[in-house]
Amino acid sequence: MIYALVGYFIRDWRTLSLVVTLPGILFLLYYRLLLESPAWLNGKKRHGHLMSVLKRISQENNTSKGFEKLSNEKQSLIEQLTIVPSSKITTNHNLFDLFRYKSLRKITLVQCYIWCVNGCVYYGLTMSAGGLGRNIYISLCLSGLVEIPSYFIASYLLSRLGRRLTLNSFMLLGGAACAVMLFLPKDHENVEVGFALLGKMSISASFAVIYVQAAELYPTVIRNLAIGMCSMSARIGGMAAPMIASLGMVHHNLQFLVFGVMTVGGGLLGFLLEETLNRPLPDSIKELTLENEQELRPMDKVKLIQEAIEDENDIEMVI
Repeated sequence: MIYALVGYFIRDWRTLSLVVTLPGILFLLYYRLLLESPAWLNGKKRHGHLMSVLKRISQENNTSKGFEKLSNEKQSLIEQLTIVPSSKITTNHNLFDLFRYKSLRKITLVQCYIWCVNGCVYYGLTMSAGGLGRNIYISLCLSGLVEIPSYFIASYLLSRLGRRLTLNSFMLLGGAACAVMLFLPKDHENVEVGFALLGKMSISASFAVIYVQAAELYPTVIRNLAIGMCSMSARIGGMAAPMIASLGMVHHNLQFLVFGVMTVGGGLLGFLLEETLNRPLPDSIKELTLENEQELRPMDKVKLIQEAIEDENDIEMVI
């Protein structure tokens, strides 16, 4: 929406690109402000760093007493673990782990496709907005304006319908809205704009939901790699968006049919994933695969669960 307003006053595309991209450099300052995830540090057995992060959190939240309540036994154990070389107590995960385990492989393949579709359709609809209606700036502005209510609606439904149903419903609705546009008469511009805005609002909502769903599906120790993999898939979709959007020159609104089919396919595939609402986040790959790995003995499962609960209680006490 703001981009359309700025573009209305700055007609040179090079100047426009500089004006809208240079402010993004300020986000580099976040590196010094953000703390490392305590859950990730705990999963990596980096207890010394974990204690320093928890201490800073307790000081900023004025809950230093909670930090001091950690038992002496727990602190001595942490001190002993920090003496051991990290290579002996941690496991370095890589992208191949996302495909090595059956449960992670299914999640990764589905998530990569959904992210790719969302990136492609989101940017594709944004690029196609200029060809709808009679004014490119108004059409682009409306395309951005509909994103505002989509985020509020998605946030409201996430805690009521769950992540899976919310995501898949928005993708199916957006895909259907895009596919219908191929069959609309050319002289119904207002109807075309309406369906395009409905598709853009739906894909914007689903794009917001997939960040929440993906973060809750993956274990802590590999979550950053998984989100990076999914984000890369979305960028691949974004690179394909201009080529698909150009299909409108071949046949009127043909690009919207392609966007619609892709989105409906992603919405249907999303039902293969499990619901994550009100479920504890897995810290390790073993926790995620407790019910799927037959080689784990029942006593091993109980031990892993107990350790996860104890670690979570310690962190909650400090925070």
